[in-house]
Amino acid sequence: MADNMTRLSVRVSTKLAERLDRVARESDRTRSFVAVRALEAYCEDEEEILEKIREGLADLDEGRRVSHARVAPWLRDLAQGRVRRHPRPR
Repeated sequence: MADNMTRLSVRVSTKLAERLDRVARESDRTRSFVAVRALEAYCEDEEEILEKIREGLADLDEGRRVSHARVAPWLRDLAQGRVRRHPRPR
C-alpha cells in the first residue's frame, strides 16, 4: 500500500454491498475503486454544502438577510413554475 493511502473499514448493509459489487462488475472496476469514488463524490458534495452554510452564517453575522415575508411569495411562485429573480438582502 502506498504511503499516501490508509486502510478504512466500514460496515454496510448487504443490499448496499450487493449494489457496490454490481456497479464494480458492470464498470469493470474493483469494489475498492467504486467505494473510493463514491466517498470522494460524497465528501465533495458535503464540503460544498458546509461551505455554503458557513457563507450563510457569515451573511447573518454581517446583517445580510432576507425576511420571511419577502421569501415566502418567491418560493410559492417557484413551486408553481413561475421563475423570477430571488429576493436580495437589504
